[in-house]
Order: sequence, then structure tokens, then C-alpha cells
Amino acid sequence: MNKRKRKRLIQKKISPHWEKILSKYISRNRKYLALKLLDNVIVNSLPLFANTPVFLEERRVALLLRIELLIEWNRELEALAWLCLECELNPNNKLAFLLKDQLIHELNLSGLAENKKELFNKLDYTSDTEWKEVTGMRAIKTRLMNEVIKPFKYPVLYGAYQISLPNGILFYGPPGCGKTFIARKFASKLGITFIEIKPGDLASIYVHGTQEKIKELFESARKKAPVLLFFDEFDALAPHRDETSHHYSAEVNEFLAQLDNLSSKDVLVVAATNYISRIDKSVLRPGRFDIKLFIPPPDYEGRKEAILFYLQNRPTEYIDIKRLTEYTENYTYAEIKNIIEIAARQAVNKLEKISTDLIIDVILENPPSLSDDELEKYKK
Repeated sequence: MNKRKRKRLIQKKISPHWEKILSKYISRNRKYLALKLLDNVIVNSLPLFANTPVFLEERRVALLLRIELLIEWNRELEALAWLCLECELNPNNKLAFLLKDQLIHELNLSGLAENKKELFNKLDYTSDTEWKEVTGMRAIKTRLMNEVIKPFKYPVLYGAYQISLPNGILFYGPPGCGKTFIARKFASKLGITFIEIKPGDLASIYVHGTQEKIKELFESARKKAPVLLFFDEFDALAPHRDETSHHYSAEVNEFLAQLDNLSSKDVLVVAATNYISRIDKSVLRPGRFDIKLFIPPPDYEGRKEAILFYLQNRPTEYIDIKRLTEYTENYTYAEIKNIIEIAARQAVNKLEKISTDLIIDVILENPPSLSDDELEKYKK
């Protein structure tokens, strides 16, 4: 289904109470919100097994839209899983069977070995919400799950599609938003060794000493594979070569040499920077860093969980968590932690429990360091 047909389908078939919302999500590329809205229509808002023709038609359209969006966003396996579920729940849905057979053919699943059913049965379609330590950020966690974790855990299946691990992942965005924390939990999710490197770890007083340390670091990582190498403040390690001395250029060249085809050796490189524009462009090209993820301040869910986490085991009155979450938009994790600590100090000085009003007063006295305009600068 092309975009014109899908737009026509949305305009004619979808009830007006969620048509505009869905169209807005799709136009703004808010994939997670669009799929969540469709899930709500398919499972929650409409009776799943109702026989009312109006309900059945609206559910069918929502399901079809969800499948088409998954295919358009290169998430064919998820689309196939939904089609299989629909075929099982509604054996009379001939269109679903046709789409399933067509997708199986397009994915060339018929060419897999005889154990293809076993491969699919072993697939763990684990929800990204199981990253319990990393609150919110569902879109980021879902992309890491689909593009890295699943290919790592199911090499036979993904190898049949000639899909390999990405050669590098770059987290960029404002400080205090959890880039290092996500990388550490990401390595834990993969079940591999996590090695963190900061610019000072590679510094040397000798000419070309840093270049030699970079080479030794990657050689050691290959011996310890599988391993995740995490480079913090990566812009200091790989700056623009045309703006630095020959000494720094040699170090960047060494990084380029080591990054090429590294994923085939079970060494996954994850780097973090506050300023992606300061990194040499040749380092960022596909084949060296295939995935670039903007890590923003925590979303609503992330802020809510962060406030609850920093308040735990402290003496509190009733806390209006919804109100506090709304007041902390654009606050980083570090700033939310600081807000709670200031409120706790003020409360203990008065020998009072921490209250919602006290925290709000602290929030109003300590505005976020990031405005919407500054966030846009970090994105660019």
C-alpha cells in the first residue's frame, strides 16, 4: 500500500476521534506513538471478538494499517508476527492469509532450511519495556532491540537474511541524559563484557603514543570478544582532522583503520558525545558508525520513574507524581536528581516530610538548562 492509498484509507475508514491523531503521528515520524494508538484500537478500544460489522471493519483497517506501517519501517518480522496472529484468531480473514503468504515470499523465508519454523518459534519477541533499569525511551530501546540485540542473539536466522551486526553505534545529545548508563545496560542486555574508555585513558606524553594505545586497545578487545567498547566524550578522541594538528590526525586515522569491519570480530563499538558536529565526518559514515541515536532528556515515563526512584526511602507526604512529571519537562536525569536532593535538604532543615508543593517550589527556582531551541541545536 503506497502513501496515497494509505492516506485515503485513513480519511475514509477511520473514525474521526483517532484519525487526526494517527495522521499527525505518521507525518511527524512518531512511530512508537502511531503503533501504540493502533494497538489500542485493535485490542483495547474495540471488543476483540465482537461480531458487530462496524467494529470488525474498523479493527480490520487498524490492523492493516499497523502491518503496512511495520513493513514501511523495515520491521517485516513484526508485521509477519501480527499477520500470523490475525490468521489464527480469524481464519476467515482471507486478506490476512494472502498478505502473510506474500510477505513470506518477499522475505524469502521459503528458502530457509527445514528448521525455519523452529527458528521462528525460538525468537524471543521480548518487549523493550523489560529494560527495567532504563525508564522511558521506548523508541530508542526498541531500535536497539531490533537492530542489534536480536541479530546478536539469533545469528542463524538473521544470517539467512544476510543481516549482520551494525559496525558502530553513536549516542549523541545533551549531557546528563543517560548516554553512559544506557550503554552499560545495553551491554548487560547483550550479555557481553563492557569496557569504558575516556579520552584521558588514551592520552600519552609521547609522539604517536596515543595512536599506539588505540591500536593496542582494539587488539586486546578482539582477544576478549565478544565485548562492547564504550568511548565517552568521543568528540575529543576523533575531532575534525582539518582543524587539528598532524598529531591528532594520525590518531583519527588509527580509529578509522580499527573501526572498519569491526563487528565481524564480535567487537561492538558504542560512542557518546554531546556534540556530534565536532566529530570528523569520515568517522561517522556508514560502515564505521551505522546507527546514530539522539538521546534526549527523559520523556514523560522516564521522568515519572526517575522522580519515584530518587524519592524512594525518603520521608514524604502524598506525592502528586503526575503533577511533578508535567513540571519537569526538558529536565535531565541529573537535574531531576538535584531537584529531589535540594527538596530533601530543605525538608530536613524544617523537620518536615518532603511534599509535592516543596518540590514544585524547588523546580520553579531551578529551571532546566535546556530550552526547546537548545535541544534542536543538539539534534542538528
